[in-house]
Amino acid sequence: MAWNHGSTQRLARLVLGGGLMLGLVACEGETAAGPPPSTTAVGFVQLHRDFLVPSCASASCHAGPRGVGGLTFEDAQSAYDALLAHPPTNTAAAEQGLALVAPGDLARSFLYLKLVRDTVSLATAGHGARMPLGGAGAPGPSTTAALESWITGGAPYDGLGFEADFTVNDDADLYIPCDSTDDAGMRQCFPAADDGVMRIYSPPLTIPPRSEIQLCSYLDVFPDEDVVFRSMSALQMAGGHHSGVGVAFSAVDDPTPQDCTTNMTNMRFTAGTFAGQPAIVPESVVLRLPAGMQIVVQSHYINPTDEPMVVMDAVELQLVEDDGEAVRADSFAINYLDFEIPTGGEDYTWGHTCTVDAPMEVFSVLGHTHEHGVLLEFEHIPGGEADAARLLYSETDPILMREAGSVHVFETPLALEAGDQLRLSCTWRNDGDVPLGFPEEMCAAFMYYAPARGFLVCDEDGEISGSDDEEPAEGCIAPGAPGNAIGVGRYCTAGGGQCRDNPQATLCLANFDPAATFCSFLGCASDDDCGEGAACVAQSGASACVPDACLD
Repeated sequence: MAWNHGSTQRLARLVLGGGLMLGLVACEGETAAGPPPSTTAVGFVQLHRDFLVPSCASASCHAGPRGVGGLTFEDAQSAYDALLAHPPTNTAAAEQGLALVAPGDLARSFLYLKLVRDTVSLATAGHGARMPLGGAGAPGPSTTAALESWITGGAPYDGLGFEADFTVNDDADLYIPCDSTDDAGMRQCFPAADDGVMRIYSPPLTIPPRSEIQLCSYLDVFPDEDVVFRSMSALQMAGGHHSGVGVAFSAVDDPTPQDCTTNMTNMRFTAGTFAGQPAIVPESVVLRLPAGMQIVVQSHYINPTDEPMVVMDAVELQLVEDDGEAVRADSFAINYLDFEIPTGGEDYTWGHTCTVDAPMEVFSVLGHTHEHGVLLEFEHIPGGEADAARLLYSETDPILMREAGSVHVFETPLALEAGDQLRLSCTWRNDGDVPLGFPEEMCAAFMYYAPARGFLVCDEDGEISGSDDEEPAEGCIAPGAPGNAIGVGRYCTAGGGQCRDNPQATLCLANFDPAATFCSFLGCASDDDCGEGAACVAQSGASACVPDACLD
């Protein structure tokens, strides 16, 4: 039994959560254990135990068997060896002759610079942002002195102890200070919004001790008309990494912030940015949040402390009049699921080709894998002629690929014609003992394009779908159909909001396929879950309830 109007797999192709949209560079690291314990300098063993593990060994940075950039602080000896043997993965730092740790030379030790220099100075030098990620758990005066003692003393493996202290990086005023923990009180901590700005608050977010988490807040906000904006900025509190804004494909009534990674396919991501910085959106375009769809705020936080943190995000959209003169852009995602990365630690490459269905201009492209990615390439193949292929985007930095921060903005928009092809390929290295697939790993590209015709995705057949302007006249469910007791089969249109009040089937599949004019939900296990007159259809790892009238 199959759904005759398209695959539910389309619902899992969105470049979301996980932080598809943004990235920074993390703590870095160098060779063999040295002589007997130093009696004059702090030792790495002591720094590792009392500072590096608490502050840098989060899931997003240097934990686990591999760690970002191939550096993990899980074991002191292997971390020490890596710090003294390997150059920085940051290209600018490597080209400038820096080492991860240069014994006796603070100015050439990238690890030290990343921990003590201010964000503006680092960014100016091309060295990324100050570490640790999120700002909290940064070295205090005593810990900074210990770092200096260790490096200037020749970077001994073992040596003197020290009294670790910690602080929060606030030199660039990236974070909103706040002592309140309730909704009303926390909102008062933010400065007044400027004129012409739409501000959207998350609810209070509790970040557990020693954790990194991405939370999605499904707000009780359903705009009556499109929200058109030119730029986005994010105001976050201590520990914030980035914020994103989008809309939910399937409305969620529960106001409790949810872990975004548990359902990576229920958010149409529109824009994202780091704390205190503008979004990576080309200046020549305007974006929109579609009318009738629930607004979602995605919040990424890191808490390296031993106590829970209560924080809040405020997303600001600079509104513009949609007078028809500005270029109205939308999102185009290529996100494939049908791959399996074998074990063994050997490089494994997988790719897929998407065929362009209509002329369009692409303004920017961003690539994304998770921590096992070692190469991502994105090519334009004019007319499908392989000999004419042009490499548009290539990324080898695992930090940027995982955090999705390496964005290529075209000086002149890339003009695509119908019949052109876009090829996305990823290479991973799986050092674990189990094969990896989606969502543990990803191979995705995210673009802004025009003329806007909805959020586009490329399906498993290499075809583009999801356009808002396709007429649902040939839909399998007729206008006015009420659906069953839980709402499956109720008539709906893309962005129309008809599924919002259903007991369970709050997702309109017309958002993905214009012929699928019915309400449904994802994650059914059997036909019994779908109610009368509907069946559970599973394809390529995704499942959804489909009314009998829409089945072959």
